[in-house]
Amino acid sequence: MSLFQNILISFVFTIFFVTSNVHGTNNVPDFGVEQKITKCYGPCNQGAAGAAECDGFCRAKNIQSKGTCSSGFCCCVWQIKN
Repeated sequence: MSLFQNILISFVFTIFFVTSNVHGTNNVPDFGVEQKITKCYGPCNQGAAGAAECDGFCRAKNIQSKGTCSSGFCCCVWQIKN
């Protein structure tokens, strides 16, 4: 009877250990899919000066963003890797 209990307890602990290891890892390979998020704000000046102002504005909001002045609006673009 004690041999059966030892085997059963070992089996249960093994199952708990394996499931916690599988669910607890962050080392999952990804496919390199990137998502672009674009948010446009108020008007911006056309030309190089407006583009520089817009880029500076977007980088002040988020260091990883890039700003472009298109159609009279300052649009910030973030790229997030999933």
